[in-house]
Amino acid sequence: MKAIYTIVSTLIVLASLVGLASCSDGPEREAPSSKSEPVADSSILANLPPDPGEAGRATLEGIDSGNNGVRDDVQRWIALTFPDSEKTRASFSQRTISMQQFLIDAADPAKSLSNALQMDRAAACLAYV
Repeated sequence: MKAIYTIVSTLIVLASLVGLASCSDGPEREAPSSKSEPVADSSILANLPPDPGEAGRATLEGIDSGNNGVRDDVQRWIALTFPDSEKTRASFSQRTISMQQFLIDAADPAKSLSNALQMDRAAACLAYV
């Protein structure tokens, strides 16, 4: 019984470390504000790509005017849904890129495996954040 407890404890610690290491490098988290209302950075909303409309839904790849790997409609959703958390936006973007690439490369077994690993890391990052 003690061996099972040790294994489970080790897995929990490893999962936590994977969550920490899975997040893409990004700006450091700012100290929490003393205000009760979150304040969105106006530059986040000002720099959003325009809504691609129906043209963005015509293909799986959609429209990515910023060439950042995130469809414009999804980039807008992330920014408008989480305007006050840069880490959350970054982790959702990382998850989005990995999921889309997984779907696009689904016919290639080697790429599928690599993309699945990236999706798993992105999911761990998002869960951690």
